[in-house]
Amino acid sequence: MEIKYCDNCRSKIGSGELSAGTAKRSEEGKVYCHKCALLYEHTSSALLQVPAPASINDQTTQVVSVVQEPGTAVTKFYFCETCGKRITDKQILEGLGRDKKLKGVYCKDCAVGVMTMEMDAVNIEQLGKEKPKTPSGQDATKPTQRKGSGAVRLHDIAQRPHPPGKATTGAKNDRFPMLLAIGAAFVIGVIVTVVVMKQPSVPHERASQTVRAELARKLSPPPETPLSASPVKSNISEQSPIAPEPSVPEKKTVLLNETPKSSLPIEKAPSTSPVEATPAGPQATEMKPQEPAAPLPVIAPVDKGRDQFAAVLKDLAPLMRQSHFNDAEKLLNEKLRDPAFEAAAESLKKEKEDLAEIRALRHRAIDALRTKSGSTVTLTMRGAKITGTVKDDSNHTDLALALRDGPEMTIRADQLDVQDVDAYAPVETGIAKAKDLGMRGLLFLAAEEMAKAEEYFTKARDAGLGNGVMPYLERIKALKSEAREAAAFEVWKKAEGLFASKNWKAAKQAYEALERDYAGSAALANNAMTLKERLEAIGWALGPPREISLDLGGGVKIELVLIPAGEFEMGSNDGRPDEKPVHKVKIAHSFYIGKYVVTQAQFEKVIGKNPSDFKGENLPVEKVSYSDAEEFCKKADNLTGKSFRLPTEAEWEFACRAGTKTKYNTGDNDAALEQAGWHKGNSEDKTHPVGQKKPNALGLYDMHGNVWQWCQDWYADDYYGKSPATDPEGPAQGASRLLRGGSWYENPGSCRTANRGSINPAYRGTNIGFRVAVVPAVTP
Repeated sequence: MEIKYCDNCRSKIGSGELSAGTAKRSEEGKVYCHKCALLYEHTSSALLQVPAPASINDQTTQVVSVVQEPGTAVTKFYFCETCGKRITDKQILEGLGRDKKLKGVYCKDCAVGVMTMEMDAVNIEQLGKEKPKTPSGQDATKPTQRKGSGAVRLHDIAQRPHPPGKATTGAKNDRFPMLLAIGAAFVIGVIVTVVVMKQPSVPHERASQTVRAELARKLSPPPETPLSASPVKSNISEQSPIAPEPSVPEKKTVLLNETPKSSLPIEKAPSTSPVEATPAGPQATEMKPQEPAAPLPVIAPVDKGRDQFAAVLKDLAPLMRQSHFNDAEKLLNEKLRDPAFEAAAESLKKEKEDLAEIRALRHRAIDALRTKSGSTVTLTMRGAKITGTVKDDSNHTDLALALRDGPEMTIRADQLDVQDVDAYAPVETGIAKAKDLGMRGLLFLAAEEMAKAEEYFTKARDAGLGNGVMPYLERIKALKSEAREAAAFEVWKKAEGLFASKNWKAAKQAYEALERDYAGSAALANNAMTLKERLEAIGWALGPPREISLDLGGGVKIELVLIPAGEFEMGSNDGRPDEKPVHKVKIAHSFYIGKYVVTQAQFEKVIGKNPSDFKGENLPVEKVSYSDAEEFCKKADNLTGKSFRLPTEAEWEFACRAGTKTKYNTGDNDAALEQAGWHKGNSEDKTHPVGQKKPNALGLYDMHGNVWQWCQDWYADDYYGKSPATDPEGPAQGASRLLRGGSWYENPGSCRTANRGSINPAYRGTNIGFRVAVVPAVTP
């Protein structure tokens, strides 16, 4: 019998009901049970699913009436006024209803109402005001029970008839059922109240009037606001519990020509107005139309002034470095008069004061040199050394020097090299020592000789200037970092140029110098992946490493051995017909091949399962088809970024022989096989952990026995007679794929280097595994 389900209430409908007309189909092709069909005919399908109230505080009871069947009461659907859930007649009979005081209908989860509700056409407004009537017109407060429903109102329990066989004589016996009912109602009321108190977010209909009022207040929606109202704008006041942004302490300006007990300043932070605040909480929210939300409080003047000062320093630095002090002073005066640089005024003034200190130190050096009248001195001028005799010239403030091999020249204070200023300016002692050290630090900072500047500022700090020199040390640190980043970028550009020109050795040295000398620099961090690729490509170009280990994740690695390009004689004249003729094959490109066959741990890490019969992490994976091996290679590509594949038959035999021409890569007799592989004679009918036998000359293990190894070629017994001489890849198509190496199940003859096996690529056997090959991912 075909079973269908009502498209409205999902009740089961038998095919017999459809044929009998009890259940019906709508014009849209939907199927409705008998009850829902009546509802559809009366209200149309659009009214079958009545939407829930828009608000949980909507006290309007939603009712959907159904056409009354002959001899039955009219059925009504109600919807919970809290969550909007529909309440059916069955649910009403099971204990849901309305509260007489609030006149609301709630589902079981939201409230406990009157335990039953008569399914009649009594007006909603009259319920709770007058005694409900049964369909027969009797007083509903008398003991009545709907046929088949078993539903009795709670307040009628006291008037239930006594069980048969129990006499009810006397007033005491008449009161006892009533008292019992009242007690039961009281207990139920207490339990319901406790449940409601545990769920304060639900308006419970048995709670006290006070509780209901409080819940109504909490659940009531906020007053409507104009559509043009903007987001809330909050102001933070002094009483706010939210901590305001910390104000920047004002730094006291102390000049170098003042007493050394004070500290050297770098800049004075402009004063800022107090940040206004308003209390947090409901009172702090005020809706103001057409007004944007207030931004978070920030101390903008400090950041703005710092940025403006940094911009000025970019123009000032070359002037100071070249000792163009007049131009530097002119620039500072221009910026001080410019209103756009008002935020940086204090820093600019301090820079102007520092310029005056540098000039004063230079004049002290000139004055000291002028006292050496008649003495021979050596000075540095534009990087060149000059030697002359100091002349006594009291009419000028500059230095007059008679050169040994030339005319007399005059040297101004701003023309002295910083090293000469440092050497000839008298060193202050005592209380003025710290100030003198700070002035020398300024001298070298202006010349951008950071190491010497840092040395003097550090000495000045230790001599008594303390934190006053910290801004200068911070500036030096920033300048050194900037210079380091610039140098690192230049090294990167140089290395990239060498790489582009394929000067591999020089490029490698440049890249390695970048890693060694500029660790942590942005140039290195931003190009980390490119650098890795470049070094890898150079490695391939200069000669790849003999062995590599690739991480498959979770600590599982796969080891591979480099097989250099070369030639060999493939096949055997002493073997089976498909091994003939012996022919020369050239492997044109180097490649990597697995040092071991793929283990169960490696396969499970990449594929996520282990199909092997002989379990063990270090045992060869077996019971894998050709497509299983191909899937492993594709996923290993994604994990490592390398190009994995199965080796060709020619690559496998070339790697296995490792330059030999014998039956096995360890010799010609079966005893030689004992050293190299597991076969039927020594395997004990099982696989063994990889790497336990002797490797071949290239360092490859288990090339003979243990498990057969899939190759990527299709098999053809006559392929050797027509294969290409360079990098043969097998026939274009076939019925079976090639296997090489033999297995634990095979006799020694099947484990020979030249032996060719083949099988359906879908076959999975306990003696079949595979070994991977990897080719360079980047070829420069």
